[in-house]
Amino acid sequence: MDIKKIATILAIVFIAVGIILLSKQVPVSIKESKKSYITIGSFKIPKNASYFSIKLPFENNSRIPDIYTCKNIDVSPAIRFENLPNSTKSILVIVEDPDAPSGSFIHWILYIPDKLDYVPEALAKSDMVALENITLYQGFNDFGELGYRGPCPPPGKEHRYIFLALAFDKIFDIMPAFTKEYILNFLNNESTMNHIIGYSYIIGLFST
Repeated sequence: MDIKKIATILAIVFIAVGIILLSKQVPVSIKESKKSYITIGSFKIPKNASYFSIKLPFENNSRIPDIYTCKNIDVSPAIRFENLPNSTKSILVIVEDPDAPSGSFIHWILYIPDKLDYVPEALAKSDMVALENITLYQGFNDFGELGYRGPCPPPGKEHRYIFLALAFDKIFDIMPAFTKEYILNFLNNESTMNHIIGYSYIIGLFST
């Protein structure tokens, strides 16, 4: 068999294989290709939300100091917000452990009905905390307590703790002493997502 015939046969084979493969391709999900949000931990954030900065007493992907955990006095850390969107009117802070044995575990939910640039350390473990010109609202964590309760994982594996901050262009009528379920429903509501204009997060690490 000459070279031309061999080349012709190979070309026919390649074309046939290509047709078979194309016919077996799984179509791309339209929902996936047009997804308009990103996911951080258990929470969805619109892709068009801008990224600002938060500062905590530890760096991203570093160990959380014992003072903010069950190994010490377990107080809430100070948080500084930088470069918030100009139209920010309120802020929500959530601390989540995605590595908990039972799945997602919430350690802190804090709602700030103002464009605040700094939250001091060691907030009272109550539903409302009065600062100089504003009252902050806290919900129940997954320990069943109000306010902040820090990392306290089972011995062994190091856990990640996501300190997530969301900026809104609206002040919401959120009652204090809210539950995790209330906040999850609130954030998964499309009308709420439309008001998320910025986000930031830092991941802290801790093991016992």
